[in-house]
Amino acid sequence: MTAGSAVTVSGISVELSHADKVFFPDSGITKGDLVGYYRAMAGRMLPYLRDRPLVMARYPDGITGERIFQKNVPRYFPDRLTVEQRKDGRGDRVYSDVMRNAYAQTVVAPYTVRARPGARVATPLSWEELKEPGLTPGRFTLRTIGERLDQLGRSDPWAGLGRRRYGLARASQRLEKLAAREP
Repeated sequence: MTAGSAVTVSGISVELSHADKVFFPDSGITKGDLVGYYRAMAGRMLPYLRDRPLVMARYPDGITGERIFQKNVPRYFPDRLTVEQRKDGRGDRVYSDVMRNAYAQTVVAPYTVRARPGARVATPLSWEELKEPGLTPGRFTLRTIGERLDQLGRSDPWAGLGRRRYGLARASQRLEKLAAREP
């Protein structure tokens, strides 16, 4: 992708400025490379993002520049994007993640490129993959994730994850049963 390129998605064309701007200096990955990656990964990512509130951590000058943590939608965003005001309640469900259990923590969407050297990718893993020796956070990057996905084919290590949800009443019952088993 070159500077001044147009990107067309679902029949909508968007002008991409500075596509040759380097965002990851250690690996030479550009803004255009990043846009190309997200276009290629959209089919895998969107099911995890659908009907979820989003926050953007933006790095307009690359990962060595200033980070902008954006929760509000700027006026220049197209009207076709749906925007909802922040909700007061979250219903009767709670997602508990011991690694992200602090005030105002957000969750990184699967297949998101992280703002780390090498353009590491947040990658869903199977239980078997977690046992592999040498597994490191930098194993899958924007440039290497394609090989892994080719091996997986259409399968998804997190398929069915949404079916394992529990309402608060059921989760509370499960916790009580587990607590009763402890000596």
